[in-house]
Amino acid sequence: MAVGTWLLTDDQKVITEAVDFVLNPFIIICIIGAITFTIAFLGCVGAAREHVLLLKSVSYDVCLLWILKIIINAALLITQEALNLFLFICYFTPVRKSKVKGHRVNNISNI
Repeated sequence: MAVGTWLLTDDQKVITEAVDFVLNPFIIICIIGAITFTIAFLGCVGAAREHVLLLKSVSYDVCLLWILKIIINAALLITQEALNLFLFICYFTPVRKSKVKGHRVNNISNI
C-alpha cells in the first residue's frame, strides 16, 4: 500500500476522467495493498485474541478471494483465446488485409 501511494504521489499525470482513475495501476496497487492489510490484520488479531469471529471472517475472505481468482483466470483465458482468434481473422487473413483502408498490396504490376 505504501509503494502504491508513493508512486501515485510521485506521478505527475493529471487525472481528468473516472476511467483514468479506475485504470491507474497505482490505484490498483493501493487497493490490493489495502485488501491484503485488512485480511492480515484480521488474521493476526483473531489469532492473538482467539476471537472466533475474526478467524472465520479471514477464512471467508481467503475463500472468496480464491474463488474470485479462479473466475478472473478463467475469464482471461477465454478472452485471450477470443482475442487471438480475432487477431488471426483480422490481421493475418490476406482477404481482410486488402480491405483495410490505407493498406497497400505489393503487386509487381504496380511497379
